[in-house]
Amino acid sequence: MSKRKYDKVEVKNLSGDGKKWCRGPMIGSSSSGLIFLATLKRRRSPDRIIADRLCRPVMAVKSTRMSNSFTLLEEKMVLDDLQECPYIRRIFGEETTVGMTGEEAYNILLEYPSGGTLEDLIKRSGGEGLPENEVWHYTRCLLLGLHHMHSHGYVHRNLKPENIIMDIKYLSPEAFGSMQQGQASDIWAVGCIFYEMLTGKCIWDNMDKGYSEIKDDLCEMKNGSGIRMKLPNGMSKNAKKFLKACFQIKAENRWSADRLLNLSFLASLQV
Repeated sequence: MSKRKYDKVEVKNLSGDGKKWCRGPMIGSSSSGLIFLATLKRRRSPDRIIADRLCRPVMAVKSTRMSNSFTLLEEKMVLDDLQECPYIRRIFGEETTVGMTGEEAYNILLEYPSGGTLEDLIKRSGGEGLPENEVWHYTRCLLLGLHHMHSHGYVHRNLKPENIIMDIKYLSPEAFGSMQQGQASDIWAVGCIFYEMLTGKCIWDNMDKGYSEIKDDLCEMKNGSGIRMKLPNGMSKNAKKFLKACFQIKAENRWSADRLLNLSFLASLQV
């Protein structure tokens, strides 16, 4: 069954509304469930609640079948544990709903990023990249969230602009093949994201690499014999220093989020 058909079946199974919210269109999917926009229901009379489907979305709902909810339940517990950090997506709660087919679904209610994603912002640059002062601002926010996550013992493992689903272009050398990803793997992804914000292009696109070539390069890097990342001319000294710290081939030599945040040009920023 194709992904497109599978999604249509799942949307039908997961179509139920919540007690206080109305499910809108599907906007994405992840390994843990399908993601929908949602609006709050409005009370029009004392004894009747109806859904206002035209009002502005106020949250996102990630849903999966109750019989397949373990991963989403685990995600909910992690987000609950990290809620004190303002740089991590807020979670508003959980709820069980019933779809058109009578299938029970488990849902978590999440903050909706009305301003779009970092990927959207990079695309709007028209391939030119963002101003460096903006890149440092977003990078510091990203590192603050990542430091909070790492300090609680968690690893993201899936950092890339459309999340701020795993994509080879953001994998670290040690992650490829063995999939042994730790906190240092997140830092490699931070470097990839920083580069993409600054230039408007994925770092591998700049080197004109296809999937198999990226795979070969990452495997060679893992063995200590790979090529070095090429940085474009005109990149500032601070940007090069930051990328060098993120792109250390050996995971143990890569800087931590906390150490990166203490770089003078990042520590002095206000967010």
